[in-house]
Amino acid sequence: MTPASSRATERWTVSSLKDYMEALILANDERYSQRFLDSQTAVQAALSAARTAVDAALSAAKEAVAKAETANEKRFNSVDELRAALAELARLVMPRLEQEAINRSHAEKHTAYDKKFDQLAGQRSGVKDVLGYLVAIAGLLLAGASIYFRHI
Repeated sequence: MTPASSRATERWTVSSLKDYMEALILANDERYSQRFLDSQTAVQAALSAARTAVDAALSAAKEAVAKAETANEKRFNSVDELRAALAELARLVMPRLEQEAINRSHAEKHTAYDKKFDQLAGQRSGVKDVLGYLVAIAGLLLAGASIYFRHI
């Protein structure tokens, strides 16, 4: 019953007003209960979605940290290999001063060998010259002797 329809046909009585109020209260209670259940369901769904999103974010963060740790480990291994290679290179490379001392020593030896070679070459050309003169003199002596013995 509504107030408008009751005025037209009959008047409100205490019992009809009580029934109407009880029906209105029950309808409102059902509506509020349904709203409460709906809001609880929405909150639960939102919390579930948030939990899922947080779990996914944590999982992605864990994967990112694991990948970063792996990349960092590889980089540190590369740096260690580079350090080892540089240490090996430093061990094998001769210091500049030592190499310059060796170069000076070789240059001095080369100069000494050049002097000896020039000296030996000079002696050799002297010996060749003397031998050439001796052969020439011997040839002249033989030519003169052959002329002398032919005319005698």
